[in-house]
Amino acid sequence: MVERSALLILAMLLAGPALAETPPPAGPETRQCLTMRDIRSSRMTADHEYQVRSWNGWWRNTASCPIFQPDRAITTRTASDQLCRNDTVIVTLPSIGAEYGGCVLGAWQRMEAPGRPGPKAGGKTPVPQGR
Repeated sequence: MVERSALLILAMLLAGPALAETPPPAGPETRQCLTMRDIRSSRMTADHEYQVRSWNGWWRNTASCPIFQPDRAITTRTASDQLCRNDTVIVTLPSIGAEYGGCVLGAWQRMEAPGRPGPKAGGKTPVPQGR
C-alpha cells in the first residue's frame, strides 16, 4: 500500500509541470495553395511582398523576392487553377510588357487587411509632432 502511494505521488509530481505548461501561441494561418478564381485583387509592396485579397480575407506570400515592386504584376504559366508554394511566377511591368525574371512562391500566410494611407500634405503623409 505504501509502495502504491509512493508511486502515485511520484507520478503526480512528474506530471504537474507538464500539465502546467501552456502551448505556444499559434501563428497566422498558412496554406500551401490559393485558388486563383477566389482572388479578387492583388498587389506588390515596397517591402517586396506579394499580397492578395480573396473572398475570405487577405493573404501574403512568404517568398522573399526582391523584384516584387508596387508597379509590377505576376504572370503564371500553369494548367492549374491554383497559386501554390514552389510555383514559379514571372514578374512583369504591365504598362510596357517588360519581364524582370521569375520568383518561386512560398506558402500563403493570412494577414490583416492592409491599412489605407492617411491624408497627404504636399505629397507626404504628415508626421505627428510631439508637444
